[in-house]
Amino acid sequence: MRRRWGIIWLILLLMASPCCQEAGAGQVKRLLIYYGYPSLFNGSSGLVEAVKLFDKYDIVILGGDLADPNHEEHEAARRLIRMSRAEFYGYVDAAQPIEKVCSLIKAWADMGVSGIMLDDFGFDYLEPMLGSRGAARLHQARAIECVRRHGLKLAMNFWSPEDVFEDVDGISLDLRGASVLVEHAIYGFGEKTEEYVEHFHSMLGYARRAGVGLWCLTSTSANSSHMNRLIGYDALTILHPNCDAYAIQEDYAEDSNVFYAFSQERQSIPYIRGANLVLWGKLNLSWYLSTLRRLREIGFDHLML
Repeated sequence: MRRRWGIIWLILLLMASPCCQEAGAGQVKRLLIYYGYPSLFNGSSGLVEAVKLFDKYDIVILGGDLADPNHEEHEAARRLIRMSRAEFYGYVDAAQPIEKVCSLIKAWADMGVSGIMLDDFGFDYLEPMLGSRGAARLHQARAIECVRRHGLKLAMNFWSPEDVFEDVDGISLDLRGASVLVEHAIYGFGEKTEEYVEHFHSMLGYARRAGVGLWCLTSTSANSSHMNRLIGYDALTILHPNCDAYAIQEDYAEDSNVFYAFSQERQSIPYIRGANLVLWGKLNLSWYLSTLRRLREIGFDHLML
């Protein structure tokens, strides 16, 4: 306990020193995961208005069967992809027959997206469907081949980093220029703190060694922009200096047309006065210092350790 308090005071002392008041890492990209109707996004009266709202994001993942030509918002989604400044990815559930996966990838490519998000890409979804890890690895490789065939960027969502980054039966995956979505990079009170922290840093280590980008997703939620600011919701998403992109994820946002977007940092500051920071033995001091610098930069003046 005495050693732990010594570390706390050391960190706080370093936080106040000139070395820790310098500018932090560059701004990471803003990510939106949206499965609703594009033309109705956040109460828009039409596509032109919606495009202005989508333009606030750098990366947008679209889903909800919008790639189906029979979907009533198919043409609106196609026009959105052409009109918005954002980079669009099409959502594909990887835990289905490879023919279906490749067909969906082609449909999204025909719409003009820049990339594909392969969800359910881990062995926890693929092995029960295919019967073995070897078969699951071949399925992963074929899905990635389909993405590459259409000249698209690759993003993936899975839980265990070993399922993607390690070889299986001598087969490794082509992860050039890929990104991975890390769920629970930011977590709420009462959640599995140590498990999520360990998972994040395990995924980070694998991703950096492989040269893969990291997209960080919150697990907390708030039901209004005001509450987002009040609890420092979106400010929490910029604490990780290792994230290449970050997203606020509402429980209902994926299936609705309303999504509470990021507040501007300066607008958030008056509402944010404190934060919890986990002191966990496996995390090194440099990580804490970089996090403390970030907290200071965005206006935190109290810290609970």
